[in-house]
Amino acid sequence: FFRVSLNVREFTDPTSYKLKVKQPGSDAQVEKTIDLVETFNWLIGLHVAHLDQPRSYAIELVREADPELPKDQDTRWRSTAIKERDDGEFWFRAVEGHILSVPGDDLSRERVLVIWRKLTGDSGRDQAALEAWLNKRGINPRESEFEHIYVNGNHALPSDGDAATRVRLIEETFAQRMWEDA
Repeated sequence: FFRVSLNVREFTDPTSYKLKVKQPGSDAQVEKTIDLVETFNWLIGLHVAHLDQPRSYAIELVREADPELPKDQDTRWRSTAIKERDDGEFWFRAVEGHILSVPGDDLSRERVLVIWRKLTGDSGRDQAALEAWLNKRGINPRESEFEHIYVNGNHALPSDGDAATRVRLIEETFAQRMWEDA
């Protein structure tokens, strides 16, 4: 029995995920780059309506006081400007489409947005960049036209009420779907 080890920490850059794959007819393994975007679309049964090109953004960030945070961590990053630039620090790729909540029933369509981003290693800056990107696109996770929004990497998007069922981590869903029939 052969099982692949999935390292979800490597989802920080969806363009460079590598997996060791056994060569047919031998015990040798080779490292292959896996297309996480396409694989995730397949795993969730996404009927893709629009696959956005990868886009980079320069996002101006400032620290601001946040009274909701603990006293020893009382500031957070906030964006003041976002501009698409080839040399921008923040990379995003969006996929829009639908899934069928009832397999084979085209009337059971649920709209889906998948947000892929390259993470910088600074979760506060990554969160502020995600919020800026969503604002630029006019997407409010609490009141979205999408029934499901998937995002790679840790984030602090709303997780209460309807948003709790709407906003999901790609890594959790990926691992669950990959092994559900194993």
